[in-house]
Amino acid sequence: MSLSTTRRVELLELARSFDTLIVEDDFAAELAYGRTPPPLRTEDGASSVVYLKSFSKLLAPALRLAVMVAPRAYADALQAMQHGLDPFPSALAQSVVARCLPTQEFRRHIDRVRGLLEARWQVLNGALQTRMPDGVRWTLPRGGLCAWLDLPPPLTTMELLVDVAQLGVGFAPGPMFCLDGSGQRGARLAFGATPPLAIERGVRQLARAIRERLREPGRSPVVGATPAP
Repeated sequence: MSLSTTRRVELLELARSFDTLIVEDDFAAELAYGRTPPPLRTEDGASSVVYLKSFSKLLAPALRLAVMVAPRAYADALQAMQHGLDPFPSALAQSVVARCLPTQEFRRHIDRVRGLLEARWQVLNGALQTRMPDGVRWTLPRGGLCAWLDLPPPLTTMELLVDVAQLGVGFAPGPMFCLDGSGQRGARLAFGATPPLAIERGVRQLARAIRERLREPGRSPVVGATPAP
């Protein structure tokens, strides 16, 4: 999620006023389709933000390596915790990433991955616009590997999960991402590792399952819904 400048300032002010920390999990800022958003962990947020940076989405999924930038006040506690959880991080993996990041090859690699992701997102968005029935909404991501889809009530994604699985399609149901058990009508659609033809097929089958559920007695979509901003 990208925050506006105003929201960023307000969030940092809240963290300072309540003397609490913000954990900023930056796993794919470089994969923004436009300008890469700046981190919250700047000079203004130095005392309130724990910044996490992963390289698995940028380089390779099996590369289990990340960095943390945190306020100095928490250094001893975090070092002790890290040593207890993972006392022997791979020196080879660290060396590979350290040599890779400053190179022109890495920048070209990021540009290529970003272009592929944006192209796949355009395919997904076009298929959703063409095939989804009224009442289905979805986000318009400005980067990354996923979009979020919302079903019209009373449909839930858990009941659709079995339907689409029988058609050879999968998605991540919303409750997986909601600590309070909400998200019953939400679904995460991942397109990062899916070729365009498979994306179009998946949307076609998902739309088919939704329409069949909406044909059941007592169910009708909310007419006139548009994609979520």
